[in-house]
Amino acid sequence: MSLSPKGWIRRLVRGRIAASAIAAAGTLHLQGAKITPLQPATGTAKAGFGLLSPADTALTFTNQLSDREAAINQIRLNGSGVALGDVNADGLTDIYLCGLENSNALYLNQGS
Repeated sequence: MSLSPKGWIRRLVRGRIAASAIAAAGTLHLQGAKITPLQPATGTAKAGFGLLSPADTALTFTNQLSDREAAINQIRLNGSGVALGDVNADGLTDIYLCGLENSNALYLNQGS
């Protein structure tokens, strides 16, 4: 599959690239970027995620969903989505967050 990083994000956000297809491929190479499935922690490495503050990460995105919309469709309470990838091919993982009733956000990793 040969897509530009922006094309990859568009397809991923629209659900056209299945996570299972990426996992089956091992590492999926795109134009100037690659996708590698996360591997579970082994040995003494601690598995899972840790909470980091917005002050530490500079990520201030909050997904918004009104009580009215939540009452109409409770499935939307599950959230909307996140995609991680190297959008600008600089070797750093960038973050794309999807908003339900607010704008999406792309955070470009600038190191540190």
